[in-house]
Amino acid sequence: MESVRAESDAKADQTYPEAFDLVSTQTGIKSQGSRGVCSIFGTVALMEHLYISEGTITEPDFSEQFLQWSAKSE
Repeated sequence: MESVRAESDAKADQTYPEAFDLVSTQTGIKSQGSRGVCSIFGTVALMEHLYISEGTITEPDFSEQFLQWSAKSE
């Protein structure tokens, strides 16, 4: 257990930048309309961001509707 504490203590001393610019790795804003599915849209936006950051897919456009459908059907 001490090794975990020592590792976390080292991270507390790390210097982080004052700001991050993530605009270049974000996709455009999408409207969810009157549906209460903001968590679905947030999840898809994060997935798209991670693929852009990784470089696997440069212009992802994943389907929020499919994610909502698949979450309901399980």
